[in-house]
Amino acid sequence: MDHRGFGRSSAVPDEFDFHDLIDDVAFVLEHLDLRDAVVVGHSMGGAVALGLAACRGDVTADRVSALVLLNGVSRGPPDRALWRARVAVLEWAVTERVGRHPRRGVVLTSGNFGRNARRSHVVSVRQVGFASPSVHRRGFTRRLLGVDLSGRLSEISVPVVVIAGESDRTVSAAESSLLATSIPDARLVVVPGAGHVLPVERADAVTEEIVRLVASADHEPTPTPHVDSP
Repeated sequence: MDHRGFGRSSAVPDEFDFHDLIDDVAFVLEHLDLRDAVVVGHSMGGAVALGLAACRGDVTADRVSALVLLNGVSRGPPDRALWRARVAVLEWAVTERVGRHPRRGVVLTSGNFGRNARRSHVVSVRQVGFASPSVHRRGFTRRLLGVDLSGRLSEISVPVVVIAGESDRTVSAAESSLLATSIPDARLVVVPGAGHVLPVERADAVTEEIVRLVASADHEPTPTPHVDSP
């Protein structure tokens, strides 16, 4: 699904916070009456997926069977001042440089990819990323700053697959490993040479892990009900 202000989802005039994003996903699950859904989240979307499982048990108990976190995080960066400065520089580069010289956007976007990235993939991600107004990009990033779900990870009861890119410069494989070890039923997969755009640069590996997770869930034995002897 597209979050507020991104893709086909319209922007909202009022302020909203990270928990509103979690509630948006919960609403979609309920509205579509989905059951046994495998929720897949990329980057900050991974934090939303974790928040859904940790904070909205009233919805996920019957509607979510597993999570897949792609380059995912459970909290904002520890150095908020540095992160704000980084975002400001990136936004300046996008608006002042890329806006006037679109080819530079390809160079800027390529930093999110791993080794041997396809130019067509880089161009595609650039077009999608820069299509959203900068105000929404900045707002989305600011909302991540105050997020910290690390204290709630032990409450997640569904199976989780954490997929990391070996060459991810935004969320390192080491961070993904720490995230996986903090969740009771989690498995870590590191994709060699991949960066921070796993759904695009290594769609094959992502699809394989999702299919494997769904298949394992489908073959879980049904618990035998306990009947007390008279």
